[in-house]
Amino acid sequence: MDRVIEQLHADYAARIRNLGTHPEALTPACIYARYSTKQQDKGSSIESQVSRAFDRALEEKLYIAKSHIFVDCAESGTKDTRDGFQRMLECAKKKPTPFRVVICEDTSRFARNT
Repeated sequence: MDRVIEQLHADYAARIRNLGTHPEALTPACIYARYSTKQQDKGSSIESQVSRAFDRALEEKLYIAKSHIFVDCAESGTKDTRDGFQRMLECAKKKPTPFRVVICEDTSRFARNT
C-alpha cells in the first residue's frame, strides 16, 4: 500500500507541476483515510480514498505534502486512539501549523459514534 500511495503522490505532484502552480501558492492540507475491516468494499480502500482526496486537492487548490497523508487500516472509527489519527493530531499541533485543511472522504472515515 505504501508504494501505491507514494505513486499517487508522485502523480499528484506532477499534475501540480503541469498546471504551472507552485506548491507554496496552494493552501496546505492533509489527507486522512481509514477503513474498518479487511472485508470493506474496494471502492472504500485506502488507495481509492487517497486517490479521490488528491483529485479533490487539485480542484480546491490544496497542497498535500507526502508526510501529511495519514491512514488507519482495519481500525474502528469509534476509538480516537488510532495511530494515523493520533499522528495527524500531533502534526496539527505543531507551530507553525503545517496544514489548514483535512481532506477526508466522509465523516464516517474520520470518526463514528456507534
